[in-house]
Amino acid sequence: MHDDAHMITIRELEDAKARIEELEAAQEWQPIETAPKDGTMVFVWWPDAERFGKASSETRIKLGRFLHIIQAWSLGGVKERSPVVTHWRPFFDTPKGTDDDG
Repeated sequence: MHDDAHMITIRELEDAKARIEELEAAQEWQPIETAPKDGTMVFVWWPDAERFGKASSETRIKLGRFLHIIQAWSLGGVKERSPVVTHWRPFFDTPKGTDDDG
């Protein structure tokens, strides 16, 4: 005897697989031209880090946001005016139930 309430259709599995692929793609590095320009904090790839004596991948990944007032990216801990960044990816959400979860 089968319990129909627990049956998953092939279509539901295909939809779930497509959604997983969509979510995974959203977490990949994207060209900087596609980044949000509304002040949203994102991770950015800063290839010029080695010019400042910082050449590891950890120092090339910075938290930043685009500032309309200066029409440039502002990166945490970087004093260079208008740093050139090439890629971006979403910043992590804060945990649910915290003061910062919106």
